[in-house]
Parts: sequence; C-alpha cells; structure tokens
Amino acid sequence: KCAQLLNAKLVDDISSEVTHLITGVNAIGMCPRTLKYLNVVLAGKWVVSSRWLNKCIECGSRVLEEEFEITGCTNYP
Repeated sequence: KCAQLLNAKLVDDISSEVTHLITGVNAIGMCPRTLKYLNVVLAGKWVVSSRWLNKCIECGSRVLEEEFEITGCTNYP
C-alpha cells in the first residue's frame, strides 16, 4: 500500500535504482551497522526510520525525509 502511495518499488538488494533505506532504530535513534547501511551511506542515499513510512501513510503522500533521517549506526549489527 505504501509503495503504491509513494510510487516506489521494494527491492532486497542495493542497486543504483535505490533511493532510500528504511530501517528500524534503537532507543537513541541509531540503526544497525549492516552492509546495506554502509553501501547506501557511501552512495549518498537517504537512510530513514520506519516512522517516515508511517508519516507518509498518515499524510497520504510523501513527506520530507529530514525529520526521519538516521545519522548514525551502532557498532554492531
């Protein structure tokens, strides 16, 4: 439903077509350090929490990512 709303395609692997990585965060707003995370950061793509999806659904359209951007990761996955 959300993918349709955002005109997005869900993929399992990182490619040049990927624009966002949506991931969970811990209590202090950091995500696990995974290979996907590192590849997306190196490619300059958005890393946002799943709260971004929830807000998009709530608003009925894509919302700005800045409020939901993840700016750090844990030392261990």
